Amino acid sequence: MMNGSADRNFCTLKFLFGVTAHKGYFIIRQHQTLPWQASDDFRLVGENDSGMVFEQNIIMKC
Repeated sequence: MMNGSADRNFCTLKFLFGVTAHKGYFIIRQHQTLPWQASDDFRLVGENDSGMVFEQNIIMKC
């Protein structure tokens, strides 16, 4: 399984779709050129030194 993170300024849809095609996961900050739609609400998943951590599932569009 491929897991990782990415820089939102260098992400490409081909790379992100490749990760999901291999049943992988990724964490990425929102970028205005990444076409997506929320598929659920944010949910609290933990805390770190700077505050609370939330996650949300999305659907990416080509």
